[in-house]
Amino acid sequence: MKVNEPSDPWPCDWEGAELTQLRRDAACSFRDNLIWLEEMTEFAERFSKAPWIKHPGSPKVLPKQ
Repeated sequence: MKVNEPSDPWPCDWEGAELTQLRRDAACSFRDNLIWLEEMTEFAERFSKAPWIKHPGSPKVLPKQ
């Protein structure tokens, strides 16, 4: 899969980053996008089965006010 790299690899705002991502995705074929989606689905399934450990230094969830 060959993708055209943007001229500015580090956009300075969210809109620029979103536009860069949309252009990169538009350059991919349907097949490439489908393969990527399948790989990410497999990754998410493996990740969801990983043990969850609450670390004492993790952020606390604040009660809703």
